[in-house]
Amino acid sequence: GNAVEENQKVKTQWPRSADEPGVYMAQTGDPAAEEWSQWSVCSLTCGQGSQVRTRSCVSSPYGTLCSGLLRETRTCNNTATCPVAGAWEEWSPWSLCSVTCGRGARTRTRHCVASRHGGKACEGPKLQAKPCNIVICPVEGQWLEWGPWSRCSVTCANGTQQRTRKCSVSAHGWAECRGAHADARECSNPTCPTDSKWGPWNHWSLCSKTCDTGWQRRFRMCEGTGMQGYPCEGTGEEVKTCNEKKCPAYHEMCKDEYMMLMTWKKTAAGEIIYNKCPPNATGTASRRCLLSPHGVAYWGVPSFARCVSHEYRYLHLSLREHLAKGQRVLAGEGMSQVVRSLLELMARKTYYSGDLLFSVDILRNVTDTFKRATYIPSSEDVQRFFQVVSYMVDAENRQKWEDAQQVSPGSVHLMKVVEDFIHLVGNALKAFQSSLIVTDNLVTSIQREPVSAVSSDINFPMKGRRGMKDWARSSEDKLFIPREVLSLASAGELEWPGVCTSGSRASGRTSGRPACPLPRVTDPVALSAEAEESSHFVIGAVLYRTLGLILPPPRSPLAVTSKVLTVTVRPPTRPAEPLVLVELSHIINGTSHPQCVTWDYSRTDAGLGNWDTESCQTLETLPAHTKCQCRQLTTFAVLAQLPRDLAMDPSGTPSVPLMIGCAVSCMALLTLLVIYAAFWRFIKSERSIILLNFCVSILASNILILVGQSQVLSKGVCTMTAAFLHFFFLSSFCWVLTEAWQSYLAVIGRIRTRLVRKRFLCLGWGLPALVVAVSVGFTRTKGYGTASYCWLSLEGGLLYAFVGPAAVIVLVNMLVGIIVFNKLMSRDGISDKSKKQRAG
Repeated sequence: GNAVEENQKVKTQWPRSADEPGVYMAQTGDPAAEEWSQWSVCSLTCGQGSQVRTRSCVSSPYGTLCSGLLRETRTCNNTATCPVAGAWEEWSPWSLCSVTCGRGARTRTRHCVASRHGGKACEGPKLQAKPCNIVICPVEGQWLEWGPWSRCSVTCANGTQQRTRKCSVSAHGWAECRGAHADARECSNPTCPTDSKWGPWNHWSLCSKTCDTGWQRRFRMCEGTGMQGYPCEGTGEEVKTCNEKKCPAYHEMCKDEYMMLMTWKKTAAGEIIYNKCPPNATGTASRRCLLSPHGVAYWGVPSFARCVSHEYRYLHLSLREHLAKGQRVLAGEGMSQVVRSLLELMARKTYYSGDLLFSVDILRNVTDTFKRATYIPSSEDVQRFFQVVSYMVDAENRQKWEDAQQVSPGSVHLMKVVEDFIHLVGNALKAFQSSLIVTDNLVTSIQREPVSAVSSDINFPMKGRRGMKDWARSSEDKLFIPREVLSLASAGELEWPGVCTSGSRASGRTSGRPACPLPRVTDPVALSAEAEESSHFVIGAVLYRTLGLILPPPRSPLAVTSKVLTVTVRPPTRPAEPLVLVELSHIINGTSHPQCVTWDYSRTDAGLGNWDTESCQTLETLPAHTKCQCRQLTTFAVLAQLPRDLAMDPSGTPSVPLMIGCAVSCMALLTLLVIYAAFWRFIKSERSIILLNFCVSILASNILILVGQSQVLSKGVCTMTAAFLHFFFLSSFCWVLTEAWQSYLAVIGRIRTRLVRKRFLCLGWGLPALVVAVSVGFTRTKGYGTASYCWLSLEGGLLYAFVGPAAVIVLVNMLVGIIVFNKLMSRDGISDKSKKQRAG
């Protein structure tokens, strides 16, 4: 009973707010609790929400007596369904470019998840597009206007008319026109009369023979039946002679020849025949049958200017694939890969002349893409670019460039591409920064100077720089540009393309030529970029070792006889008040009447070609170089008259005087060898052995001149001929030295036959073999044989490998001869007559 009473007692609690967390329970029997409040409004207008009600306790001085919950919550279900807004899904990947070249677009899309129960729809575009492709499409050939309709094929009744049109092929498009080049239509005439009448003559037929007088025929038709059904009066056929020239004789015909997996058919002198390119290339090769001054036909060098190797064509296709990517960074990186691949192909040195033209086009596309993509090539890309150019302008490619000249002046286009690439690299440099690229055939210097503060005079090349090649370090070529020359040209001194001065507008009105347009408002962004470029000079200088050999030559006997030095500055400078000084070393000896010239792209003189003699003055001519003073910054060179080379005629066979001289020498030497063989038992001695070897070396040299010089067109045979001539000519000098040595040993009385003979053989044959082996090893046969003769080239210093030892041997022989002569003539000289005979 006591426990029940304890449970019914009311315990005291201090009041708490109903909003505070936690629930406090009061004891039963709570007379002080208030009534519950009304349920609150539902927390959501749609979907499942919640409602709340509260109550409080009445307080008193003695505490609060409460029991139960002070706050209650319940769910409320709204019958209305909540609206759901639409939502975009992720963007799809960008599509491929709509075109492979030109201006195209790439797109991507996204899908919208539809709204529900009245929610908002998706906001924003469903489709996005952006431009792509930053390269100009290769221009296909364009049809010219149709020509006039021809006369109707008949003069009466119905006939036909024809018209034709011509295709204008793009210079770099490599594409032909599409569609038909001829069109035909019907033509109607009055009905044919009943009286007989001759129609027009048709065209002459082909000649029945190609030579020795053939025949041609033509016919005409009789129109109408004539009086009483008789045909027209006269004949309907005419005959005339043609090709009355005499057929070529047997020696005036080039024989069938199989060369480079191609068969060249028999043809007459003066004719050109065409053939498919070798299997590793596409296109057409050609070859001309020539006639020598002696009236003998011979094949000229095949022309492969229209042959392109598969590797180069594949590289061009990969270049277009990189351009189709559309993104500038990807296009720039793709061009780096193209340059790397082109360098690998060029390093093989197995390309045709058409490949050189194709490579120029590839380099032009690479430069344009770098420029449009605003992609800065790395230093490795720049080095590879100029290494490719170095391979292309190598002297070994001289004949290939001459062959390519028949199709396009590729070497001129290459110069323009190099200048554009120099300024592309220069614009990426910082102020006062410079770059030097050195290869086997060119030295390139690029520097960027502020227009307002050019640091110093320009001297090129700087021979003390690290990495300079020997040919550039030892050359006499120099360029000096005073800093005062590097100042911007004013509007009156220079007319940019599309920009006119007031004077030019006035001349346009007075001379009847189109007047220059007024200046127009330009895009501010373009103006700021142009202002940025005009605030700095980009100065490029290129010293070409061999470019003069491959540029379009002037009229014979003039030729480029020096290295070629190119200076390009952008923005253009004013005409040089302080004159530019240029010194150019000679690459061909024995020339005469040298004159300093500059290259002008717009000039086409019949005698000098694109070379201009008015912008430079020849100050001094020395045996090694020529000093020039010029008024503008451009490409410099020296023109001179070549020496006459009478040793070889164009057919590659020795001249008649040379053949007669060598034949007489060979007959005399053979006669001497026969005499030695007949009387060898009586004349056998050290001197006889030396003279016998000397005769063999001279005889071998003569035979090589007669036999080997007719193989100029075969590069391998020509190289071997030049090497063996080098050996046998040096051997003849060495055997002369051996004879002097033998005379000296005989004079001093220290000659021992067996030992001396071995030394004689080492000196006579071993020393020349050593010199030739070292020369071949260092030059890798470069310089052994040229396009004109099979002997040591005058360029590169290889000739000194023969002239140097020969000069030393001559001097030693003179000294030994003086010593032996003094010994023989002195009083205390040789008393033994046998020793005097052995000493000579």
